Amino acid sequence: MDGKDLFFVSKMAEAAIVGNAESAAAYLRQFIDDLRTSGAVKEADRLQRIVEKRPARKASIARGQGGAIPVDAESALSIADREFVQSGSVDLILSESNLNAIRQFVVYIRESDRLTESGVGISPTMLLYGPPGNGKTLTARFIAAELGLPLVTARSDGLISSYLGSTSKNVRRLFEFAMAEPCVLFLDEFDAIAKKRDDGRELGELKRVVISLLQNIDALDKDHVLLAATNHEHLLDSAIWRRFACRLRLDTPNAECRTQLMQKFLSRFAPSGWDEVFSRLSDGLSGAQIKLVADDAIRAAVLQRSNVADAAGIASALLRETGRDSVDRDSMIRQLRALDERLFTEAALGKLVGLSQPAIHKILNKEHSHG
Repeated sequence: MDGKDLFFVSKMAEAAIVGNAESAAAYLRQFIDDLRTSGAVKEADRLQRIVEKRPARKASIARGQGGAIPVDAESALSIADREFVQSGSVDLILSESNLNAIRQFVVYIRESDRLTESGVGISPTMLLYGPPGNGKTLTARFIAAELGLPLVTARSDGLISSYLGSTSKNVRRLFEFAMAEPCVLFLDEFDAIAKKRDDGRELGELKRVVISLLQNIDALDKDHVLLAATNHEHLLDSAIWRRFACRLRLDTPNAECRTQLMQKFLSRFAPSGWDEVFSRLSDGLSGAQIKLVADDAIRAAVLQRSNVADAAGIASALLRETGRDSVDRDSMIRQLRALDERLFTEAALGKLVGLSQPAIHKILNKEHSHG
């Protein structure tokens, strides 16, 4: 029995001992799903047959799924989305230090009972912050998949209402929905409901929302993991920060991560031998921006009926994405040369754009003669 199996079994036993049939049933359902995903189909089928023989238990499982997702009274939009992320389906590419912090967070939750028995219980809460497009949502999906728990993601378009008092009610209904079963509750765009209460430009309504949010966070039990994400951490109320035991900043990817991301996004279309070039040119870009460049390169390759994306096209697109727009091929060659003479030798530039080394030399000397 591995750590994840022990986690489910201990949670089911704990819920059964205290007579919480709905929580036990919810964990049982998740355990069955996890067994099936990991290939233990016979064991999963055996447990499923036990469930099906007991109609009362089946009803508990249905109730444990949280029921209908609540909607905002004004817009009729759902205030949350619920999904079960398959274990092993999320490929998280972050710095080693951030990956270690996230893995440790998962271990803490799996071993929460043992830690509590030792007098060092944990608060299963994590705040993710930093510039957009660098993996905050993906991290939430990864944690939910690793824990084998459903991911309940708050939808700001449905959560925030123009009606007086409605947003606070929506926040309460969101937490009530999430607490109907063990889950990972993910509050994306967190600053929309957790702004500083000393902001004089904000109305009293927002202050009431923050108070409601704090109260609901405090009411969460240890069977529920709370994740929040923001691109504007400076806007958060100070009391909000104190509610999160783990706080993790996700910055733009480093050189190693940029290489891994480009390889992942280009997949079989990746041209060989250009990893260092692409990593250098993508410095400062987010993971989302790198994906946009890779997707465009794949589209161009497909339309040209090529099995490999054009390296020069990718280099040009990366220059544009970083704000170093190249008007034509010659200006791109000069920009690359000026960016890094060691990496962009005349031979390397010739290989990149399909010109001879003397032709590259002439283009570069033409620039100097104009100077």
